[in-house]
Amino acid sequence: YQRRVQWELNAQERLANHVPIYKAKRRVYLDFGARDYESSIGGWFMKRYPKASTFEVKAWEVVSKFYPTYQNHPEVELHKEAVWSSNGTLRLTHPSMAFVGSPAYSRQQFVVKSVNISDYILRNFEVDDFVVCKMDIEGAEYKLIPELMRHGSINLIDELFLECHYYEWSGLPNMRKMTLPMCHKMYARLRNMGVYVHQWA
Repeated sequence: YQRRVQWELNAQERLANHVPIYKAKRRVYLDFGARDYESSIGGWFMKRYPKASTFEVKAWEVVSKFYPTYQNHPEVELHKEAVWSSNGTLRLTHPSMAFVGSPAYSRQQFVVKSVNISDYILRNFEVDDFVVCKMDIEGAEYKLIPELMRHGSINLIDELFLECHYYEWSGLPNMRKMTLPMCHKMYARLRNMGVYVHQWA
């Protein structure tokens, strides 16, 4: 399954191949849940996305063991905070996966700084910018995507690579009520709003 999804990701048509991104005021890549540098920025975006070297790159990651991988990449603006619906703090579970809490892992919980990412997008970007976003936030998309829709910030994202988690695949304890049809509905709703969204895995 993972190999098939990765093949589909590689075969997807990038929006930048079909629109004149040279006219954009700014070109920006936002990576929500970036993990280590090679995970999706160096290993995927910089190698496979059209004109990637001309983009500003901004990454969000809360797992501290990944921070050293960015030391030799000053071109990446690294935010050591969780993307969320409010500014403040957020209690996460499991120091390697960093998902929104579960009683089953109560001894592995830790607190991180959070940022209202919808507000951040609205304050920092305009419709004349070309914004590409990858979102892999371990189930928090069920909270965040509706927030982006509600506040209109989703309209400033031109292309979205979204990993929608559900229990049968991820096995995460906070995903027990999440199913594949729920993911299909999320993708369909985004596309109906005009967001060029792909599955990320």
